[in-house]
Amino acid sequence: MKKIFLSIMFIFIVAMMLSATVTYKRNDDGTQYVIITYKSDINQVNIIGSFCNWEKPGVPMVKNADGVWEYTLLQDAP
Repeated sequence: MKKIFLSIMFIFIVAMMLSATVTYKRNDDGTQYVIITYKSDINQVNIIGSFCNWEKPGVPMVKNADGVWEYTLLQDAP
């Protein structure tokens, strides 16, 4: 549980620096997600973190139906 909390806190801090939005979601089956969105007109956005071992270029975000960059990170259940 502590690992999940620290991961989420790190994502929130990075998101604040990047003007991104972070949403936490938990499904009825207990599956937990962190959804990171970033509004920009640039051509490509990658996100780097411990979930990809800090390897560059990171994981590419995908534009959603609203034209906002989005990445969904599945969290391990406690």
